[in-house]
Amino acid sequence: MSLVNVAYKKVLQYETFIVLGIIIAVLAFLNVLGVTNIDSDLFWALAGVGLIIEGFLERAKWRARKKRQLERDRKVMRK
Repeated sequence: MSLVNVAYKKVLQYETFIVLGIIIAVLAFLNVLGVTNIDSDLFWALAGVGLIIEGFLERAKWRARKKRQLERDRKVMRK
């Protein structure tokens, strides 16, 4: 297994997209409330929501692919 594969599996998993999106959205909303002072509030809030949605969609696609692969494997084993 190459170093790139290990890094991809450990660092760039789907959960990372979801967590990153939540962090960006929370920071932007805290800025709107006056707790922080970060520029581009609306952009970051939208970017955060987009990352959250993208993460959930990619995770759903991944699960569907795994389910199809498992079903194919079961068919092969039955033969």
